Amino acid sequence: MKFSTVATPLLRFYLAIVITVVLLAVSLNQLYNLLSDKPSPSVDARLVLDTVQQLRQHQKPLSCALDASSSCEDALFVVYPPGYWQGVQDFPIGEVVPLRDAAGQVLLCSMERSGELLCINQLNWPQVEGWRLELAYVFYLLLLLALFVVSRNLFRDVTILRDSALSEIRHGKFPDFRLSSRSYLTPLAQSLKNMTSRIEQLNRFQAEMAETVCHDIKTPLARLKFISHLLKPEQIEQSRQQILANINEIEDNVYDYLRLAQNDYTEQGLSLQSVKLRSYCEQLIDHFQTNSEIPLQLHIADEVPEQLVVDRTLLSRALNNLLSNALRFAKQQVALDVRLQQAQICFCVSDDGPGWQGQPVQDDIEHHGLGLSIVRRVAEKHQGELQFATSVFGGACCRLLLPQQLADSAKSMSPS
Repeated sequence: MKFSTVATPLLRFYLAIVITVVLLAVSLNQLYNLLSDKPSPSVDARLVLDTVQQLRQHQKPLSCALDASSSCEDALFVVYPPGYWQGVQDFPIGEVVPLRDAAGQVLLCSMERSGELLCINQLNWPQVEGWRLELAYVFYLLLLLALFVVSRNLFRDVTILRDSALSEIRHGKFPDFRLSSRSYLTPLAQSLKNMTSRIEQLNRFQAEMAETVCHDIKTPLARLKFISHLLKPEQIEQSRQQILANINEIEDNVYDYLRLAQNDYTEQGLSLQSVKLRSYCEQLIDHFQTNSEIPLQLHIADEVPEQLVVDRTLLSRALNNLLSNALRFAKQQVALDVRLQQAQICFCVSDDGPGWQGQPVQDDIEHHGLGLSIVRRVAEKHQGELQFATSVFGGACCRLLLPQQLADSAKSMSPS
């Protein structure tokens, strides 16, 4: 059975919990035994031998029977008469027990059958049991504190993620997961944030593309309606070509949207190609002039280069929107001027319509509906910009500025 890398930290956490529980169980068992069992008295042999050596050097007795004439304080083995120690009559015979005299010195004693106590004197025990017990308490305390800190931080981060998701979704927003950079769950929060950001971006892009396609279909449909009103028997062949061209334009827009949907609404790069500006603009004007009663003027400055490397489809979409909107609001004339402006190619579409009607020029994006939003997006993809001004005819003027040479970052987006 294979475990994924995602489950590995969780397994490590469970393993740490199991080891901690086992350590606590063993330690508590040892602590219980330490507190409940009586310690067995013991004497270091080296200590006894050293004491015997010192007594012999000073010619002191090794054993002594305590009576009224002798205190036996210098002897190694002391025999106490029956009844000398109060409260020791109940000791089992032969069992070694520690006793403490009036001076605080510890003796190891054994009850004899005669009722006498045989004790080992002149010994000093090292007191280490208390320290061991205190160190055990410190270890348990530190272990519990470490476990508390780890679990507290983990559950705190989980609570933050849960509350953030519930509160934001309740108000119809995408959750913004925020955790400390040192948090164990920071990679998870960042992944969730990237996922929600991607979903939000796809929703916006899908809505925008749906509106774009609807807008692009609306323009050729309006031209078809105009052609149908002007259709005459002697112009059937010419009108048929115009109708076919508009139907093909609608079909291309629909297919563009379907291809975008097949790619999960991933925005495609630029498909760059060299466009001959003069012939391209003349064909564009002729196409609109055929379907419009308002005259369209074209002026291309001499300094404009003959060719421009752009995405022809996007440029056509942008200029089609500008010219269509200008014809919708124009009274008697529409003009397309192509010139150089600050090392950029400027496509300026002007009309003699109502203009911006006193509204802030740079902030107005609704004058021509969705069309200007599409044009602005085309400009941004080409690293250009869209500007608004008042035309010389008194109406609106829209300037689409595109660089003569795209930067390497934009070129790298285009398919070869």
